[in-house]
Amino acid sequence: MRKILLYCALLFVGYIGNAAEGFTYTLTANLKVESTHSFNLVTGASFHVVIAKNRDTHKHDVIPFFADASGSVKQLNIKSYEDEPKFKSCHINNGNIILTAYDNETLRIIDYEISTDTAYNKVIEDFTEPIAFFSDDNNTILLRQAYKGDGLIIEKIKNSTEITSVPVTITDEIEKVLKSLKRQRIDQINTQEYVKNGSLNSARIYYENNTIIITHDDKANHTTKTISINSTTGSADFKTFKVLDEKHKQLTSFVKENMIFVMNSSKKSMDINAFELNSGEKKTSYNLTNDLIQYFDEVDMDVATYLKKAHKNNIRTTLTVNKSGENYSLRVDAVNTKTYNYNWWFDNMWFMRIQMQQQQLMMQNHMWMIQNQMRGPNADFTTLPLYTKETNFSFIIALNSDMKLIDKTEVDKADYPEIDKKELTKQFSENKKIKHFSASFNNTAIRYVYLAKDSNEIVIDNIAYNL
Repeated sequence: MRKILLYCALLFVGYIGNAAEGFTYTLTANLKVESTHSFNLVTGASFHVVIAKNRDTHKHDVIPFFADASGSVKQLNIKSYEDEPKFKSCHINNGNIILTAYDNETLRIIDYEISTDTAYNKVIEDFTEPIAFFSDDNNTILLRQAYKGDGLIIEKIKNSTEITSVPVTITDEIEKVLKSLKRQRIDQINTQEYVKNGSLNSARIYYENNTIIITHDDKANHTTKTISINSTTGSADFKTFKVLDEKHKQLTSFVKENMIFVMNSSKKSMDINAFELNSGEKKTSYNLTNDLIQYFDEVDMDVATYLKKAHKNNIRTTLTVNKSGENYSLRVDAVNTKTYNYNWWFDNMWFMRIQMQQQQLMMQNHMWMIQNQMRGPNADFTTLPLYTKETNFSFIIALNSDMKLIDKTEVDKADYPEIDKKELTKQFSENKKIKHFSASFNNTAIRYVYLAKDSNEIVIDNIAYNL
């Protein structure tokens, strides 16, 4: 496993203390930055967007920047909008950048042609709110409910002129599951990165191998239900995976490629089951005490103590699966439900934007109060749910493609690096000389954008991981 150790505070201070280190773009006096957005592109490049309120036109200017794989940055065509766009996804298609925004039943698609520095805009009204946005090599894929009716629709967006709508075939069983999930939050799992702990929600959605997979862990009935939707044909397949054990109180699952791994556990026992997603066939089942004790050496307690502590109040066990070549790395852990948040990065960016708006309002009337507040040790960020825990509950189980146990050294190098986003961005969030920070994380570097307050410059740069 490639774990990134981020004890490089001085390096970060050096980088963000001097705006001249990276690409800079000086804003005109009539522009007031309101937010920034950063997106990874499959080519190793990144795309950064600055949204600024134009005091002359009273519109929102969208200022885009394309950073290629080498880090070279190009500023692209500026577009203006009455309302601030809520950007959701970005992909590259035939060398062009396709940016998608959604708000108030309106889908907006912006095509940026890098070679000609032109931009095209398309707006689709009466567009129901998507359940999830995904991006692959050449498309943005979203799943939504049909407008004013039942059923689901998959939208495949290549660009503003090539949009394919695919109705989803829904059976009575699938409809029943979907209705049960209407009032629940469905967490979107990004499997194009290393997943450390994953979501604590019982409902999740994945995109793997041209298939959208919705899962629901029903611990009361010891089952995990899945809906697998082919994004090309719209055909949907429903499966129920049973791991019956009346004594087990916790249930969680994780999808990786054509496999679903289901872990059920209690203060007495823990079992991990592996099923083939398409066929529903159970491939294997392992018990912690009987089969997996050789992987338990990193945990500083015996199994009995571990299970008791991992099932205390406010503690939830987690299971994630990452690939290492053809092998599978299963990571078992336990987290505090009061402090852990799978969507920490997204929620943190949202919090920072809201906080910035609140600070700007407060500064108009209470400048001296804000100045005194900001002298503290970043107290504003202590209310965020962070990856904190007092006890190490994590251990790795290694399986080959046949679901047989192998030595865990065979999964030391995961396909995606393990990144501690909180530590990577800490120096940015605490630096009072910058604001409107956002970042994307690829396999080799963090790429970021922010506003340098003193110079009124947009700074775009990257820092390679110490792999």
